[in-house]
Amino acid sequence: AEMELRHKQYNNALDIMRRATTPPGGAREARKNITQAEYDAMPVANKVYKSIKLWTFYCDLEESLGSMESTKKVYNDMLELRVATPQIILNYAHFLQEHKFFEDSFQIYERGVNAFKFPYSREIWISYLTQFIERFKGTKLERARDLFEQVLAEAPKKEAKAFYLMYAKLEEEYGLGKRAMDVYDRAVVGVPVDERLSVYDIYVARAMEFFGVAKVRAVFESAADATDLPSDVTKTLVTRFAEFERKLGELERARALYVHASQFSSPVKDPEFWATWHAFEVQHGNEDTFREMLRIKRAVAAAFADMHFNMTIVDAPTEPAAGATGKNNASTADDDGMDPMARLEAAQQAMPGFVRSHVEGAATTTGKANPDEIDLDGIGGGADGGGDDDAEIDLLGTSVPSTVYGDVQQHTKRDAEDEPLGALDRFKRARGGE
Repeated sequence: AEMELRHKQYNNALDIMRRATTPPGGAREARKNITQAEYDAMPVANKVYKSIKLWTFYCDLEESLGSMESTKKVYNDMLELRVATPQIILNYAHFLQEHKFFEDSFQIYERGVNAFKFPYSREIWISYLTQFIERFKGTKLERARDLFEQVLAEAPKKEAKAFYLMYAKLEEEYGLGKRAMDVYDRAVVGVPVDERLSVYDIYVARAMEFFGVAKVRAVFESAADATDLPSDVTKTLVTRFAEFERKLGELERARALYVHASQFSSPVKDPEFWATWHAFEVQHGNEDTFREMLRIKRAVAAAFADMHFNMTIVDAPTEPAAGATGKNNASTADDDGMDPMARLEAAQQAMPGFVRSHVEGAATTTGKANPDEIDLDGIGGGADGGGDDDAEIDLLGTSVPSTVYGDVQQHTKRDAEDEPLGALDRFKRARGGE
């Protein structure tokens, strides 16, 4: 076909492309559902008609050399054979609009959005809605609203922002301001979290333009009460709300909003917020309100510090080698037949620096014996030293080691020698000396 074009044989080029894009068994045979294995087993000549590159070249030739009807037939054949892409849909609709077939172009858009789903149909929807609004403006408002409701029902959250804004703009220009506010109210919930701040900015600006202070307050209050917003977005919106109230002279409302936003603002990581509140109290507050601001700042700093402390405390990680060793020890103990208490005592004895206390029934440790130690085990017992525990013990007949009262006995003996004796005592001492 390109060779025929280089030789200016345009009709021959069109005939070649027409033959190449004709299904072997006709359009009805081409529309039959076949498996991938059957399609792969087909000869190349039988499936060349599905080539996108071939069809686009054919469309260009028909638009340049053919007629209006022949070009429409090529595009319709592509739609029937399901080889059209979203770009082919856009090209076909644009071709019809150039020739003033607006309703036909809208029908092509409808076929396109029914054939493709998001995200592939996004550009088709944008072009469809834009062309529809430019064509009919506010004359077919209900039809336009139905189209927007249809696209919002199909679009995922990450693709919905552009359509919400287009819908709201349609209501602002051709519909009702109240409906536009309802669309913005749906938009702040229907878009992703990271895009809600920008939607709130547009919402507040339009609310101020159409309804004034009361509506703006309602928008800010709904944002402050929202529980699914990130803390930084809530803090930003509440701070703007406080600035809005300050400009209106509502200082107490502004101060209450600063107090509400302070719970999201760490004095360490967000000094700008506290600088803004500080400037507000310096300009509009008194000593009591300034002290209250400082007290709240200290309380918030302590709360964030405690939160950081609790988040950093973690349990000491257990090393895999230690866990494996513990398992091996447990299995060895089980093999030895030791009970859990015996394994625990063995582990304690193996600990460095561990001093074991007296264990009842344990054997006496060998070492140097104390000569002054009192043998209580042998008192009242038999030859084996293991008498009855309830037997009477003769404490008076038990000798006391000299080391216990050694110093006291020496002082007593010395005092007795120095004391003057009577005649009878001197006589007894003399007889004892003999």
